[in-house]
Amino acid sequence: MLIDLWECVHPAITFVDGIEAMEGNGPSGGNGRKVERIFCSTDPYALDLVLAYLIDMPLSQIPVLQNAIRRGLCPDQVSQVTLIGDEVTPIKDFDKPRQKNIDFLDYLPGWLYRPAKKAADALLTPVLPPSLLKEAVITVRPGDILEIDAFVQHLTKHNHYIAETL
Repeated sequence: MLIDLWECVHPAITFVDGIEAMEGNGPSGGNGRKVERIFCSTDPYALDLVLAYLIDMPLSQIPVLQNAIRRGLCPDQVSQVTLIGDEVTPIKDFDKPRQKNIDFLDYLPGWLYRPAKKAADALLTPVLPPSLLKEAVITVRPGDILEIDAFVQHLTKHNHYIAETL
């Protein structure tokens, strides 16, 4: 369902405040942990992929990313994402949450999955081309202004594309 929501809304930009993160099964059952990073991207899937890499969580444990990869909406490796800013290195001892599958298509009867997926894919076409959507995930440490300029340039490309196509 989260994927379908993203495809309907088409967020222009997604921010993740990782100054203090939540380990374990938050928000009520987790523990705070200082990570001291801020992330943003025009591609929520690539951003989630980078964040999964950051907490050293295997993709096999993240149904939303598995489904996004299966639908062709997300690269399957962090190396396929352009990172701008500080290097992202996994936090090996991060206490990972337990996850459940939340893609509504997986709850449909088998005979209905394929036509429902085809209809969802037809209705939920991204506004921006994949080449722009998959271009950058920005990682910035608090107070670091230089990477913001690179991100503004990235958004400028999006604006030019939209202006040319409208």
